[in-house]
Amino acid sequence: MTALPQIFEEGAMTDATALRLFLLVITNAGGEGKTWITMLLLTIFRLLDQDILTLDGDPGNRASSAADIGAKAMDVFEDPQKLTDRISNSLAGTKSLLVDAGANILAASVSFGDTMRDVGFKLEDDGYRVKGLWVVSTNKIGAAESATAAARRFGQPFEPLWLFNDRDGSGMVPAGLEPDITVAHLAPGYVVLVNEAGGFEPIVREGIPGYQMSADIIAKYVWRFADQHGVRALFGDVAIDSLRSILDRDVMDLHPVQFTSKKSDDEIIEWSAHLEILRIVTAYRGDIDAMIRALTNIKSRGC
Repeated sequence: MTALPQIFEEGAMTDATALRLFLLVITNAGGEGKTWITMLLLTIFRLLDQDILTLDGDPGNRASSAADIGAKAMDVFEDPQKLTDRISNSLAGTKSLLVDAGANILAASVSFGDTMRDVGFKLEDDGYRVKGLWVVSTNKIGAAESATAAARRFGQPFEPLWLFNDRDGSGMVPAGLEPDITVAHLAPGYVVLVNEAGGFEPIVREGIPGYQMSADIIAKYVWRFADQHGVRALFGDVAIDSLRSILDRDVMDLHPVQFTSKKSDDEIIEWSAHLEILRIVTAYRGDIDAMIRALTNIKSRGC
């Protein structure tokens, strides 16, 4: 079992603008993208300068701890009452709580659900808003029905919000699911940059030398996530609108190219030129003479 020596530290916020949210990111299947979504939510908290405690409840791979050095390991097998007291006491009534629940955690730990509910009721009494963010993706599209059943069993005080993670960009929302929040697909090359940076926030705030175009695309990705009704309902319109200037950036239109590895600015410019040629030529597909004339015009411009 994993000890928790560093989770509970002093210095919580006293600002009246503290969000006071308890968000539990959960599903009943592995590979749905809970950690990715946790990283997105954590980025918003941090860009808003909100005090946040992030707990990694996956006893298997500690993915959140690996992706975010600020995440704290949580021993889901610890005595439920002790864990409940530790978590609630660490928040001091103002710090928000974000929990990345491990895959199949409800089956792995009989007490986990009860512990989270106890924490939820305790924080709700203290004025927190308590939400269960249930994740379904295109990775295991058949898991939506069982996730819905699990959400019903989980029950109060967690108001369920449904997140559809479009992992492969197919847009295949499971039948019967009406997502409150959609997590868009991000090409693997950009995902590499996010993971290498330890999350979205360093890229958004500081950029990446030699990869500023990629940094702009990643910031825009975070903005498209944040600028949804479901996310705005969590953080508030004023808070989300305050992020527009840092996140809502002009980006190069590279659709439908999906980079499988990270690309420098120079490489993106080269790809953009190639795509522009393809866009022009494709308009004359089926007419070889017209395609030749289009290519001749491109060449005359020095492209």
